[in-house]
This record gives sequence, C-alpha cells and structure tokens, in this order.
Amino acid sequence: MNALETTKSEAVLFLTHVWSEDLARRFIAIRQATINTMQCYVLVDAADSEVLDSWRNYLGKLGIGSHIFLFDVNQIEASLGYDCFIKGKLVPGSAHYPVLNFWKSFNYERYWVIEFDVLLAGEWSSFFKLFEHDQSDLLLSHLTTYEMQPAWGWWASVRVPFKILSKISKEDYKFLQKGFFPIYRISHQALSAIDSGHSEGWQGHFEAVLPTLLNNKQLSIKDFNDVADLYFKGPIGPNDGNPPFSSLRWRPEVELDELNVSVGLKLFHPVKS
Repeated sequence: MNALETTKSEAVLFLTHVWSEDLARRFIAIRQATINTMQCYVLVDAADSEVLDSWRNYLGKLGIGSHIFLFDVNQIEASLGYDCFIKGKLVPGSAHYPVLNFWKSFNYERYWVIEFDVLLAGEWSSFFKLFEHDQSDLLLSHLTTYEMQPAWGWWASVRVPFKILSKISKEDYKFLQKGFFPIYRISHQALSAIDSGHSEGWQGHFEAVLPTLLNNKQLSIKDFNDVADLYFKGPIGPNDGNPPFSSLRWRPEVELDELNVSVGLKLFHPVKS
C-alpha cells in the first residue's frame, strides 16, 4: 500500500484534466457518500499547471491534499512499459492508462473510476450500495459483442497475441466484446491481467481490448443493467441503440435539466456544467 495506508478495500478514482468549483463539489459529494467504505482520489492530468494547482489548493484546504494522484502523458508509457494505442496520446483508446499507473502504486481490491463529466440522478451512496455484494471483475456500461454490433468503429483496432490468435479463425470475430467506460468498477485481478496482457501484445482501443482480454482470461464481466436499470430514456448514439446495449444516458451531450425529470437512480454522461 502507498503512503495513504488504509484498511478500505475499494478506491474511487475521479479522473479529470480540468478544474471548476462545480467539479470539486461533485468529487466531494462522492467522497462524502463513501467516506466510511472507500478511499477517494482525484486523478489529475499534470499537463496544465493551473488546473493542478487549483485542485491541490482546494483539497489542501479540506485537509485531504494527499488524495491527489498525477498522470503525465509524456511519462506514462515509460512508467507502464508499453505504448498507448496511439503513441504519446491517451485519447482515443488509452484512457485506462492513468488507472493502471495508479494501480501500480496502490493495492486495493477494487477501483471505481468516474470521469469528471459523469453525473448521477440520485444519491451516490445508494448507487454504490447496489454493487456492494457483486464480485464481478469488471462492471461497466453498454457491454456488447461484435456479433451484436458489427458496425462499431473500433473493432478492427484490436490486436491479439499470436499464441491466442492462432487458436481463432481469422474470420471469426465472435470473441470480440466492447463496453463504455465513463464510469466503471474494476478489480485488482483484472488490472493485473490487463497489465500482463499489454506486455504480451494485446493492443487496440481499450473499450474493446479490456472486455475481450478479460473474457479471454475467464474473468467476470457484468453490465450495470444486470444489477439495476440506470438508463434514462432519451437520445442515444447510433452504435448503442437501446437497452440492453445502453445502461447510461449519453449523446448528444446531456443538459442539466434532464436530471431533474429522471426517476430513480440514473447515470448521465457527458453532462454540460
């Protein structure tokens, strides 16, 4: 365990490259909802010194200045030991690298990852309680397969190690899976498998690589829809259709007014502040 020694088995990672007081309040709301059960951190892109200083000052005034973890796209490939999907860039395709980098410094059993522009209609404490007994290695949104959504644009990016590919017909894409990752929970075992997988040669857009790799390694994957209905009916992108593909509301960008008319716990991303 890192310097923040804790007996808590789960961490929440609030992933951001921007600052605003509204975002800070979102983080604090999550922290207050999990203060007795999880350890919360802000994962901040180190590229913008003003953003970094704002987060440091804010958290420092609250006495939690140590709950910040930096990631630097210029150093993260060397730190992890393998290249990004597009070398030198986290987006598109390698947005999980800051999480892997954090995981190498800590030792939690599970990690909730929440992007800064995710909002929940309802209480975060009620949301997390839904999954407290679930042992899945990966919980996420929009879990589906190549066979169900062949038009999705990143399938062809997946590169599989030869020792695995040699067992699969080159024309057989049925083994491919994909998900949506603005909010997800992932286990220590899954992150270890992903780290090893990248070192072995698994490459491609992470939305397809992670579910496909974990399924290949026989780790458990579950869509949020398998536990609760978190999707507010509304506009949806052409690649994600309707449930069961959709388990959070996205595209086009979400207006804050939508949160006021939703019923029950519902996930939204991306949300205009």
